[in-house]
Amino acid sequence: IYTALMSELQSDTASVEKIARLVSKDVGITAKLLQMVNSAFFGLPTQVESPLQAVNLLGFDTVQGLVLAAGTYSRLEADGLPGLSIDGIYPHSMAVGTGAQKIAKALDLDKRKAQDALMAGLLHDIGHLVMLRYFRPELQEALKLSGGVWSELIGAEQQVLGATHAEIGAHLLSLWGLPDSIVEAVAYHHVPSQTPHPMIDVLTAVHLANAFERDHDGVEETHVDLIDNTYITNLGLSERLASLREASPAPVAE
Repeated sequence: IYTALMSELQSDTASVEKIARLVSKDVGITAKLLQMVNSAFFGLPTQVESPLQAVNLLGFDTVQGLVLAAGTYSRLEADGLPGLSIDGIYPHSMAVGTGAQKIAKALDLDKRKAQDALMAGLLHDIGHLVMLRYFRPELQEALKLSGGVWSELIGAEQQVLGATHAEIGAHLLSLWGLPDSIVEAVAYHHVPSQTPHPMIDVLTAVHLANAFERDHDGVEETHVDLIDNTYITNLGLSERLASLREASPAPVAE
């Protein structure tokens, strides 16, 4: 469906009605899409009851990103593990996606990059969905090694599996043909200073949104601990952290 949407959006005859019909072909994706757009994270003034209404309210690009995220979550369902579950990943990803889009706008990134920030944020932890489904023993061991501390989990995953959830997610999205800016943001969202070409971009928005949202989660470490200060300092953004934090919405109970 996502591929069909891409083709339709690139055609000269693309229309709201055609896009909505394509989305409606999959009941599972439609249900998840409506759940997402009606969440408090989007703060829409009215209840959205159909894909057609969603496209009219949010636009082609946003719905395109939401469809990919909805399809991913509906297809990669798996039982959780102590310390990590889809019920936790989903609202966190919604908060990071919408937060990254707002931060991207605050950073004066263009509309295309703001849309990419939304999609990258929604999918930044897709690697954890893959690990829950296909690498459960390794993920379980990594969670134990990390002691439930998010800042330690990346290292534990690398130690146990030889790859992190960020790398796994980025590899999958590259196979799906997503834009480089989204793949880069997913790959480096914990360690942006390791990107070959550091600049204020989609990665910046996703990295900060993820750190700010984890702070809201009530975990032991603060957002300062989760921020790559070398990266932020080199980009000249240290003095703007407070205002960028205000641009990113606090998570709302679902």
